[in-house]
Amino acid sequence: MTNALNYPAGAANSSREWTVSDNYRRPAWSPAMIEKLRELWPGDLSATLIAEQLRVTKNAVIGKAHRLGLQARAKGGPRITKPRKYKLRRFVMPKLKSEPIEPPPAPALPSSNPVDMAGLKGGMCRYVLDSGLFCGDKAEKSYCAVHARIVYGRP
Repeated sequence: MTNALNYPAGAANSSREWTVSDNYRRPAWSPAMIEKLRELWPGDLSATLIAEQLRVTKNAVIGKAHRLGLQARAKGGPRITKPRKYKLRRFVMPKLKSEPIEPPPAPALPSSNPVDMAGLKGGMCRYVLDSGLFCGDKAEKSYCAVHARIVYGRP
């Protein structure tokens, strides 16, 4: 599954030799790369920065260090890492005004001409009253203005 330059499929621009074992492709670690890893591992560089210098992935560096039996590194210690490209900002809740909120004006009550299902026509309010009848007031859509506020929760 390699092309003419001994690269795996999809790695045509790679300058690294690859080994294939059990259908698993991984970059071949040259003796120079292993020596460089042994030099850089005990230092203050993060695994990511070591990986960039060796031109492999961070997980490849960690895995190779483990297979070589290199001493585990302390977690949380001061490491040299890449500077962040963005600055973390702390969210601050805006201060609310302490002015009292006035309640909306009370809606006008609908006229009391309830209709049954047979008497309901287009342009009439379809809000069902407690008696099982419909409101029947003039409505632009399904409900009159008063019942639209109740149904849709608009002030």
